[in-house]
Amino acid sequence: MLFSYMEYDREQVDLHVDFCGREACPKNYAFGPSLREQYVLHYILSGKGTLYLGEEKQTLQAGDFFILPKDEVSFYQADAQEPWDYMWIGISGNKITEYLQKSQLATTHALYQIADSLTIQLFNEVFELLKIANDPHILLRVNAKLYEFLYALACEFPAHQITLPNQRELYFYQAVTFMEHTFSQGITIQDVCIELNLSRSYLHAIFKEYAQLSPQGFLLQLKMKKAAYLLKSSSNSITTIAYFTGYKDVLTFSKAFKNFFGCSPTQYRQA
Repeated sequence: MLFSYMEYDREQVDLHVDFCGREACPKNYAFGPSLREQYVLHYILSGKGTLYLGEEKQTLQAGDFFILPKDEVSFYQADAQEPWDYMWIGISGNKITEYLQKSQLATTHALYQIADSLTIQLFNEVFELLKIANDPHILLRVNAKLYEFLYALACEFPAHQITLPNQRELYFYQAVTFMEHTFSQGITIQDVCIELNLSRSYLHAIFKEYAQLSPQGFLLQLKMKKAAYLLKSSSNSITTIAYFTGYKDVLTFSKAFKNFFGCSPTQYRQA
């Protein structure tokens, strides 16, 4: 059985690759039922199999493309006679649902016989880039190519009816964008409320609905992910990283970091 698997750091908030892999399954090999925290895109290279999403059942074969939606129970199984060989890429981020909803894949969960499409060409290019381990900037190239893939997916297989975000969604995306661009300045949730002209309680309800976090929790997560990335990818001092993430003093930063990750910034950097 051919099997390969790789994981990647989540450096981008809007869109990023979590993992990728390939597997040539034995006969009747099954996976699930499982619940995913990200969307997992699959392209079938050869063979056949069956995908179950709730009450939905789809029989798929070489040349087909399918998705395991996040937060939905899925189960899939290789054919008894011609088991499939497929490759997959797991993706997540604050805007990935919005991007995928521009394509019919979000509702049909499978696209049939699209081997010659630009979508699959770009999917293969993303997969090949992910195998290059000796390039320290490879994830930048991956993300650029991933946006191209999502654009091709939306253009070649557009959603039958594009659902426009409601006002609460718009407020959520505006708040997230404002936080992403200004958290290093030491902003508070009150600053976000003032920027969007929203009450604190209304902003809290929106974030609990769309991010399953409070605004304060989401802002802290932005800061901590940025701090973790800088600790691993730069030689900046912890004091400088504290400043870059919106903290005025290193002690407050270090305490927040330890509460979030369970270890000090120094220990995290050395791990």
